[in-house]
Amino acid sequence: MRNFGRLWTLPHAAMVVILLIVSLFAQPARGQVFGGMGMDDFTPDLVTKRGVLGYAKILGLDEEQKQTVLALLDGTKTEYRKEMKTFQDKMKSLQGKAMEDQDWTVWQKDLPDMIEKLQKTTERLETQFFDDLKAICSEGQASRWEGVERFRRREKYLRFSMVSGAGADLVAIVEKCGAAPAGNAEFVETLSQYELDIDKPVREFDRIQKEQEKNAREGMEKWTKDPEKAMEEMNKMMERMTEIGKDLRNLNRDYVRRLSPLMGEAERAKFEDEFNRRSFPRVYREAHATKMITSALALPDLSEDQRQQLAVIKEQYTRDSASANERWAKVIEEEEEKNNGSMGRMMRMGWGQGGNEDEKEARTARRELDEKTEDKVKAILTEAQLTRMPEKKIDTRQPWEDMMPDRADWVDEDLVETGK
Repeated sequence: MRNFGRLWTLPHAAMVVILLIVSLFAQPARGQVFGGMGMDDFTPDLVTKRGVLGYAKILGLDEEQKQTVLALLDGTKTEYRKEMKTFQDKMKSLQGKAMEDQDWTVWQKDLPDMIEKLQKTTERLETQFFDDLKAICSEGQASRWEGVERFRRREKYLRFSMVSGAGADLVAIVEKCGAAPAGNAEFVETLSQYELDIDKPVREFDRIQKEQEKNAREGMEKWTKDPEKAMEEMNKMMERMTEIGKDLRNLNRDYVRRLSPLMGEAERAKFEDEFNRRSFPRVYREAHATKMITSALALPDLSEDQRQQLAVIKEQYTRDSASANERWAKVIEEEEEKNNGSMGRMMRMGWGQGGNEDEKEARTARRELDEKTEDKVKAILTEAQLTRMPEKKIDTRQPWEDMMPDRADWVDEDLVETGK
């Protein structure tokens, strides 16, 4: 058994386990919880506007029904904000007390009641919302309810990627990319089968969540009474979750291979690029070099010679970055295999042990390629043209954010406080 206990001290491990338990029903809103151990970024499994529009499409709601459901959602959000503010304030207080006194037992003493209260509130809000949604449906619409339930489970449990590629919902990717070919019955049938197949491991995540919620208090008390046993149980749970993650990843990859040939060339490229981005967000995110090339080619005052040089740079960078990205993604996957998935890999990095040499080399190679490409673009442009290039931003994201790659799909922006 791979023992996470070797990676950090037991007091720190206890906090991580607490956060993990919380994260099973409360996902990080900005992906910064684990990296900074901040408590003000938790967002529970609240229904979002994006989700409502998804349910409406499945059920075939008319415009009046949609507006009714959105009004119900507003009421849910209001009550949620009130409860969440109380929870966040108490979490901040506990965190400050634990750090000041170096007494980590405050988590075991006070957090179980807080978590239990928040769980009950979240469950009540969610249950009431979906009961109200079902009540406004016609008999024909209600007959499609199982589709809403599957959609909801994917919303909740494909937010968190235990291995790279597990947290991608191909239904959502097809929708986002507009990749579904018109009138292709085979594509529709294949995507429908994916929805049914992916629901099986997703249901297992649902079972684990309910089990952890039920045993949250007992689990945290074990860190005080028998930390070694608590660590052993955590390892077992993590290994089980990682195995489910591998099942999800393998299903996703299998269906990408089955769906892609049924798409048009342009749609297939968008679909596969988006799947790669969601599988390895740090690797396949849009690079500053790409932004520079795109912006430069859009300049109205380019000479023909400049345009031709930029086209050559773009072609070479596209080819070289694809190779560099493939190498980087491969070593990340190898690290996950050695460290029990994304969580083990991120914990290793988060507690100062860093990635292995192969991963460092792959990351460095991509960075150097980007920098050389940026320099080539700069050398072609005039001083005046350079002032119109996008500003290069420092990457401040924490490693943990790679485990929640699809925030834009499940967080309503009006729920995220700004200025933090």
